[in-house]
Amino acid sequence: MSRPLKNAPIKNRFAGIKGQIRYQKNVAKETMHKEDPFKQLAIADPDLAKTVTAALDQKGCPVSNQSITLLVEETLWGLVREISFGRAIATGYTDLIGDVDLKKIYRYRDLVRSFGRNGPTLGRIMAEHLVPVIKYGDKVFLRRFLQTLEIMLNKGTYTLKDPLKVLSELLNGNHIEAASATLDLLGDTFSQEMSYVQSQHFAHILPGAVLSFSPSRRAWQTEQLGRVIKADFHLADSFLDGLEKGLDLLSKEALSCFVSVGLEKLNRNPKLTKKFLSLESKLGIDTFADMQVTIHISRVRQQLNRYLMARTGLAVSVQPLSLLPDSLLTDFHKIIFVCSDGKFIYLPDEISHFSQKAENITLYKCLARLEAGHYEFGTFDFDLEKAMEKCRDIPELKDYDFKFDVIQNGEDLSDLERFFSYFPVTALAADLFTIFEHGRIRFMLHRQYPGLVRQTLPVLQREAERMIKNHKPVDIVFILYLWIALGISEKEYFGMDAKIYIHIKQLKDFFETGINKNSTVESCAELVVRIYPEMERLLNQTSYDKKELKGFYKPMQTPFGRTLRPDLFFRANRKYERLARILKVQLVEKGFEVYTSDIKKHLIENNGMVSHQDLKEIILCFRENYRPHMLPQQKVSIDLSWLDLSKLLGTQDTAVLQKEDFSGTVTWHKEWDCNLQDYLHSHVRVLDKSLTEKESDFYKLTLKHHKGLVKRIRYAFEL
Repeated sequence: MSRPLKNAPIKNRFAGIKGQIRYQKNVAKETMHKEDPFKQLAIADPDLAKTVTAALDQKGCPVSNQSITLLVEETLWGLVREISFGRAIATGYTDLIGDVDLKKIYRYRDLVRSFGRNGPTLGRIMAEHLVPVIKYGDKVFLRRFLQTLEIMLNKGTYTLKDPLKVLSELLNGNHIEAASATLDLLGDTFSQEMSYVQSQHFAHILPGAVLSFSPSRRAWQTEQLGRVIKADFHLADSFLDGLEKGLDLLSKEALSCFVSVGLEKLNRNPKLTKKFLSLESKLGIDTFADMQVTIHISRVRQQLNRYLMARTGLAVSVQPLSLLPDSLLTDFHKIIFVCSDGKFIYLPDEISHFSQKAENITLYKCLARLEAGHYEFGTFDFDLEKAMEKCRDIPELKDYDFKFDVIQNGEDLSDLERFFSYFPVTALAADLFTIFEHGRIRFMLHRQYPGLVRQTLPVLQREAERMIKNHKPVDIVFILYLWIALGISEKEYFGMDAKIYIHIKQLKDFFETGINKNSTVESCAELVVRIYPEMERLLNQTSYDKKELKGFYKPMQTPFGRTLRPDLFFRANRKYERLARILKVQLVEKGFEVYTSDIKKHLIENNGMVSHQDLKEIILCFRENYRPHMLPQQKVSIDLSWLDLSKLLGTQDTAVLQKEDFSGTVTWHKEWDCNLQDYLHSHVRVLDKSLTEKESDFYKLTLKHHKGLVKRIRYAFEL
């Protein structure tokens, strides 16, 4: 076969290439079974062959020769018609092979061929978007998809691109219900008589509208949009405007009711219906206000931030849970309403738990107030070394292998996680600690803010009662939580055996006695060590499963998912944790005793900065509180001149200022905090210090240390 000349016209050259592909395809049928099918594809498109081979290798499962042969044959068939069409076919088969049976793959082939005969553009679109339909949908969904496709094609191929892209995205994300609603929406919209411009408008706005809906509400909000468009497609923009203004916060039932009220007015006054749906009329606004129960975090965020600042004195602010990476939440198979990382309190993006708006606002406040207790009463200051010192004389401790270095953290875990990991059932140890810590917080709150306890605890108690009704029999670990953490009367037996009740009551009394003596966070660890063996025995005794406890124990569910997340705190403050341990090791080597948590707390509060004077005060505080037998002259004898802080803090090119060097006029100024959305009053300290006239290389060293930044600044300025 003659090859196209190098200098031939482009049109003739492409005709020659297509001729080559047709020839290779005919030859392929004769030789496909005699040699590797991929050789035929490599001749036609070497890059595509490499991509397909690599993708199939990553599948990790054997691929039959029949599937490969089909892939190559159909790809060559597509390449003959258009290069992009053939490549789309190859990608489609690569995605399907190994994930669906051969019957579905042949169905894909028949459909792609059918659409491809109507033109390569339509064929390419269908080769791409039929894949998720066949992969995740059933026969009924495929039939509905083809019916909707026929409706849209009656308007024109231009209606397909964006809508099908969104449909594929929903299917690939396993949002089957939302995809089904989107399919109905497209069918109801494009089945109506409308102009080319109107069809083009809907092909553009509907995909964006569907994706803008919250994933948890997308299915039924899409259904309501379909209702509006089916009644009169001229109302679509008004309804979408209303959703942006707040209708998206209505519950499923409330939004359906709102749409029904609006559509009732359609026959009487279409203009009034538009204003009603877009919340531009007083009637629409009032109806919406009466129906709204969902509260978005933006509604209460600033108020909660002011409260947290006033109560804790820390720059702690509220953030939506959606800001946390999914990977940090997937291991917790429960609805998390609140958690902390030491910097932020994470609350739901929106709350619609109750049927009344005021109750949902109260729930936001309740969760924030309780979580603030962890900051105020030192939950995140837990120190494994302190805990081990408390547990040293406990007889039960010898039953567990607590042989690890309390200073060095080879596991790259928080102290709490390390503590839990040395019990046979880590989840049980974590649950017991949560019970005692929530109980300790309740104890401290009752001592300092009795009014707060009266306002918040009933909310949690009612939710706990609802959980009990839905989950019977009640787990004895959860009963202990009810008594200790929520203060529910122990007179409630919850269907317990009398002997078990006596044991649980003794554990509750033991907690109250211990927490009254010592209310530090480490005392909760001591209680876990003392009580764990008894609780493990009771769980094995009451279990119907003959397996070991580790095999059947499930983590405790708490009201509104209140839980401790030491992993989040460790992740947010890892650099301070590392620096505190380095300083601890160096100080211990020189004979200075100090707790890692005290250094870490100072670093967190001072954005990672620490001076020799700060460390002296921390060491002195340790000696005053934990080494009272030391002589006064020994307590104050602290020389840290050997410690090079500039190297540890990464400031080796600049001098580390000592507190005793500060002299001059000091003024305090406010600074805006973007997280709090408010000013931090008296937050910035400005020292007016006169420099001596002698020569200094400070300026040169500073420029040298930041030469990269200076270079970028100069470059930006010169532009």
